[in-house]
Amino acid sequence: MLHSRFSTAFLVTLLLAACSDPLAGIATGTDSPATNPPSQPTAASSRPAPSLLVQAESTEDFGEIPLAVHLTATVREGTGQAPFTFIWDFGDATEFSSEASVTHVYRDPGSYRASVKVKDATGDMDQDYVDIWVLPPMTDEQLKDAMARVQAIQPSADQVRDDLSKRLAEAFESIPKPPADGSTGK
Repeated sequence: MLHSRFSTAFLVTLLLAACSDPLAGIATGTDSPATNPPSQPTAASSRPAPSLLVQAESTEDFGEIPLAVHLTATVREGTGQAPFTFIWDFGDATEFSSEASVTHVYRDPGSYRASVKVKDATGDMDQDYVDIWVLPPMTDEQLKDAMARVQAIQPSADQVRDDLSKRLAEAFESIPKPPADGSTGK
């Protein structure tokens, strides 16, 4: 079984690690949804479609129970041959789903790997996964402690701005100044 009870110290460490990369988990791809069939070869081109490529994405990858996660399997445009068959395994010993896009609720704390296997009309297969971290509810005291730890290791926007301004001023001061008389100094 992939999930287990976590100690408060581990949960705080996990929270701190997740907060150290604020852009983690943000989808930036431009792939079309898996429900859109990829482009098919034309009469002028008898080349088969490239191998099937699938990408798994989630709306959430970290949170407290119950954690509702919307999962999407995207077949890269121009790969594989429709129709596609999808099988999601949520990693929590619940029933699988055969939808390209599905919402699943994790009810127990733990770490899970939601994986999707996709098969196209020619039998070509690909798979991908997303890791999901599900935490037990935190008390107000635990949350305050975790936030204090995050603030201690992650500077505020004001601190970053002040530090950058100081570095820019120092860099500007280190640039040689032209002579006051306007000559080039040669």
